[in-house]
Amino acid sequence: MKSNFTRNQIVEILSEKPFINYACKKAGIARATVYRWIKDIPEFRQAIDEALKHGRANAGEIAESKLLKLVNEGDFRAIQYYLNNNDPRYMPKRTAYIIPKEHKHNFEPGDVCSECGYRSPAPHNFDEAKQFHKAFSQDEYTEEMHQKYLKEFFSKTPKQRKIWEKIKKRKP
Repeated sequence: MKSNFTRNQIVEILSEKPFINYACKKAGIARATVYRWIKDIPEFRQAIDEALKHGRANAGEIAESKLLKLVNEGDFRAIQYYLNNNDPRYMPKRTAYIIPKEHKHNFEPGDVCSECGYRSPAPHNFDEAKQFHKAFSQDEYTEEMHQKYLKEFFSKTPKQRKIWEKIKKRKP
């Protein structure tokens, strides 16, 4: 019977102050006992959850009343805190930094990365393309191969076709 009384006492204390450690000291029992009861007795677990919910609401009201008391006394930090958290005109603009994914770009010059949108620069002239090709192949890179590559690359979209037309006009 004493354990039922102690359980009810714990629930009552938690509804005032939502700290299990504090309630255990006040009731004179070990925290492990309370956690064992929470684990073994579903009704006690529900009662504890409700008591903690009520206790947190109670503690929030106490904190708000103390804050408003400081605001009434003219405490600048309390005023600033209250306005920053309750009035949209004074709330700081919140931004979040998103860490970019680390990945390597393994594609041909001129292709676009599907993950980050990075576009590797296409070789602007035959000599640059020849050097790039030489780094990855033993074959000789010819002017015909370069023209075929440019035509194929720049014919994928209408915008690329316009660029291809401009490139052809620049050629002597």
